[in-house]
Amino acid sequence: MAFWKAGLVAISIAGLGACGGGSSDGSSTAGNGAAATAGTVSGGTATSSATKTTAAATLVSPAFYVSPTGSDSNSGTSASAPFKTFEKAQSAMQASTTKTVYLMGGTWGRTTPLLLTSKDAGESWLGYPGQKPVIDGETKASYAIGIRGNNITVRYLQIQSFIEDGIVAQYVSGALIDSNKIQDIHSTEWSTGAILLQDTITNTTVSHNDIYNTQYGGIVAVNGAGDVLTNVKVEYNSVSKTCTLVSDCGGIYFTNHDHTATGTVIENNVIGNYGLTTNQSKGIYLDDEMSNATVENNIVYGTGTWAIQIHGGDHNTFKNNIFDITDATALGIYQWDGATYPNYGMAENVVSCNIVYSTAKAPYMLWKYDLSTGIAVPTVSQNIYWSSDLSAANFGSIVDTAPIWKNPDFVNAAGANYNFTAGAPTGCTFTAIVTSTVGLLSNP
Repeated sequence: MAFWKAGLVAISIAGLGACGGGSSDGSSTAGNGAAATAGTVSGGTATSSATKTTAAATLVSPAFYVSPTGSDSNSGTSASAPFKTFEKAQSAMQASTTKTVYLMGGTWGRTTPLLLTSKDAGESWLGYPGQKPVIDGETKASYAIGIRGNNITVRYLQIQSFIEDGIVAQYVSGALIDSNKIQDIHSTEWSTGAILLQDTITNTTVSHNDIYNTQYGGIVAVNGAGDVLTNVKVEYNSVSKTCTLVSDCGGIYFTNHDHTATGTVIENNVIGNYGLTTNQSKGIYLDDEMSNATVENNIVYGTGTWAIQIHGGDHNTFKNNIFDITDATALGIYQWDGATYPNYGMAENVVSCNIVYSTAKAPYMLWKYDLSTGIAVPTVSQNIYWSSDLSAANFGSIVDTAPIWKNPDFVNAAGANYNFTAGAPTGCTFTAIVTSTVGLLSNP
């Protein structure tokens, strides 16, 4: 079905002044997981130490400035004379060739979203270097920012306490959503998330965001009938504590009902505590015909039902990921979708050279499957397995044709540190997953 974010097109935009406050729960950068902290290199040795990427500190000029303590009667063209409201900055950019605005430190309470339309194409909404701008929905506004114009950048903001979503991009190309901290999203329905990509989305990147505590999904792409999903990258994000209320969701979730998606890349993300063992939650969830996705170099760990799901799609590749299923029900669920959408056969799905790890007893079966006549099973081969009882359930309709039984010897999996103490296990060409650049880039 096609999902529509109600009210995104016809919204009256109103901003309130400063209301104080900051992080509502004190959650740490990189999703509160040790695996995403600077200096961690998963797949390297215990002594590996990478430096977290730092964003350039140079200010774009000319630009407009906004501060909760500013005034809309100011010029808005310098940090010493900032506007007070987003709407004043938005109208100033629409009337000029200046397309950059810096949000300065402090908190804006919002009762309605900021909607960026085609009139705002090419704009960049950035946090001011070294400061922390907070957009607080106070559990009153549905979401913080709606993007409906092309080539819009939203970066270095903290967004918290919204009812449905944090940022919603809809019918856009060229969006960049990067290095935002988004937390406490109180959704009670499907197809919502900290970051929602909805309907036609092309040439868009979602990167380096820190997402924490959402009642449905973390990064969610919902692509309905007649829409286009092309060249979307989801990379270097830290996503934790998702699917806390609504069932059947994912830390990272994609659908493509028309079966036309191309160029989707989900890589170098760290996803932790993505739901309950009983609520059909998944770390990475390819739903409703989602196809042609490359899923590589991700770490999925913590509590949830399944680490991955493929539902009706084909030509999806899962490679060089770490799936710690100690606190999950099993590795994955593989499900045909012909009862709802056309049956395309689910051909050429590949799961290869991943690490499947558990310090608990291996589940009865690694895969739950719902197949039918004419549905292809995935090619599962040369994955590395380890569990506390030195076994994994390699039987049923989906089996690994060349399993590798080897302890990856993580430094501290219980603490979400997936460094190897003595190098990556051999048997397939597993390469290091560098997590030092996962999560927020610094904005000095």
